[in-house]
Amino acid sequence: MTPKGHSLVDLESAEHATSRRSIISALGVAGLASAITLAGAKTASAAPFSPTADDRATLEQALQLELTASRLYADALAAGLTGSAAEVAQAFGGNHRTYADQFAAITGISANTYNTAAYDARKNDFATSDVTQFATAAWELENSSAATYADLFDGFEAEQSQTVVASIVVVNARMATVLADLAGVSDDLDLLFDPPSEIITLTEQP
Repeated sequence: MTPKGHSLVDLESAEHATSRRSIISALGVAGLASAITLAGAKTASAAPFSPTADDRATLEQALQLELTASRLYADALAAGLTGSAAEVAQAFGGNHRTYADQFAAITGISANTYNTAAYDARKNDFATSDVTQFATAAWELENSSAATYADLFDGFEAEQSQTVVASIVVVNARMATVLADLAGVSDDLDLLFDPPSEIITLTEQP
């Protein structure tokens, strides 16, 4: 499958953005990834390297979000998704599991708990063999994941925390581009530059 997505947009389009939501709207998920990476490059030198106690608490919840995403992609496969869509679900679910493992590696926290509220809110949309329904749900998830990490980014104190999160947002953007193509919305510039997204509530799981 050859995605038809657009390249990362010029960061100057966000010059006059004054809020987190306006930045997301001005850049889209791909440009947001570039902004996060640039911010990480600028702030890393002044930060401690390893995650602080506050970072670890947030990263544990981010880890749970990644396991949630992996579980949702697995649900789509279990529902009978086939062809290129199944290949996408397999690869992207594996990516999210890898991100959970990365968070576990830098925090020392076991990667074994998912965010039940985030999962319950999306499970019906993912439990389908319909390609468009799956791709739309997954595209919205990747956009929302990127928006969530953008919201969290400035709160991280450690270089390692910022670096890992920035790298994940970059891949969120790439995955969103593929999913937009699969969902049939890659030619809709309004949607691409102002994608459906929400800040996912991260809460401590039992």
